[in-house]
Amino acid sequence: MRPFINWFFAVRSMRRIIYLSRIFLVGMISLLLSYFLDFSSAPAAYRVYQYVIRSAENPAIPLAYLDTSTLPPLAYQTYHGSNLVEVELLRSWPCGGDTSGRPYCAAPGDQFLAAQEEPAPPAMAPVPPSPSPGSSYEN
Repeated sequence: MRPFINWFFAVRSMRRIIYLSRIFLVGMISLLLSYFLDFSSAPAAYRVYQYVIRSAENPAIPLAYLDTSTLPPLAYQTYHGSNLVEVELLRSWPCGGDTSGRPYCAAPGDQFLAAQEEPAPPAMAPVPPSPSPGSSYEN
């Protein structure tokens, strides 16, 4: 009986050692992965939404205004009172970087439209030479 008890405790202690070494290895692997795969320097991005806001209380008033926000449509309407305003999504676009209190990035089409709306500088028309005294033009 005595050899069986010694064998039983030897196997049990080996299982504990194997279990603890597995935990140690998993911990070390996760530590190394978190060190080499540092996700804190990943670029941040957010989405900007532009809405047309109308009063839901009095639909006879045709007043509407544009509002720009980072809240998605359902969150925007819930935050501003779903029964007070009617929210219509006009457009949305992604922005890179973080907000940090800075204004939202411009919509991609706005830069193109701004360039199209700028008036072109007046073209310089060729000026005909002025006739000198005593000369005549021949056609």
